[in-house]
Amino acid sequence: MTKTKLTKSEQQFLIKTGENIRKIILEDMGYQSLDSFALEHHDKIAKPTLYAICDGKRDFQISTFLRLAKVLGLSFNDLIK
Repeated sequence: MTKTKLTKSEQQFLIKTGENIRKIILEDMGYQSLDSFALEHHDKIAKPTLYAICDGKRDFQISTFLRLAKVLGLSFNDLIK
């Protein structure tokens, strides 16, 4: 399977989305760290995956994103705004 390189706008989208997810977890939900969130929700999302998404370094699968949205109590659309 050939990997295609992400465009600059796709990379920016991933970074912005990751920053938004980090903000929701730390500020809106009040977790002290991503580690504490990952520990509580390890059955829904793995810690390395969470960090990669929040750092904008992972082009995630829709299924992962849907699970994360559910854990955060958001709709898919709200999560990507």
